[in-house]
Amino acid sequence: MKSIMDNYPGIGPDAVLSMLEKLLIGQNKIKTSLLLSGGVSDGSPAQAGGGNQPDGAKSPAGVDPKMAIQEDYVQCCECGAKMKMLGDAHLAKHGLNKTSYLLKYGYAPKTALVSGELSKKRKESAKDNKLGHQKTEDAPSAVDTPAAESEQLKATPKESGQEKGGKTDFSLA
Repeated sequence: MKSIMDNYPGIGPDAVLSMLEKLLIGQNKIKTSLLLSGGVSDGSPAQAGGGNQPDGAKSPAGVDPKMAIQEDYVQCCECGAKMKMLGDAHLAKHGLNKTSYLLKYGYAPKTALVSGELSKKRKESAKDNKLGHQKTEDAPSAVDTPAAESEQLKATPKESGQEKGGKTDFSLA
């Protein structure tokens, strides 16, 4: 800061601090944007999955982020707790949300914080329930059911022919 003030004598300390703060904020926005978009391609630890820490470094709890997601558990890098899923409630205890946790420990933006076991169960359940598949022609639509037909009949204009302002009254009977 002193060197900036020496080189630019007309700028006061408050102005220098304000400029430095804006630079740091801008730098953090760019870094976050690059990490979220996957635009970091220089082989940095953030791209490789090592977070803001050098390769092989451990988190405050002594957990290697590269080894935290296992088949039968996920280990929290903040406290070392092992669980099936790191949820929002647990991360909030550490003052983090999912996005900040992923950034802090260098995970890809869409990394699921669940064990491999739980992930497999969810995939099987989705497959069994045919989630993500389009409805086939053979399945009856909602309009074909008797309940839907009766609701359609109730929604027709009143038989009395009463109209309000040139529009038919569609209130339910």
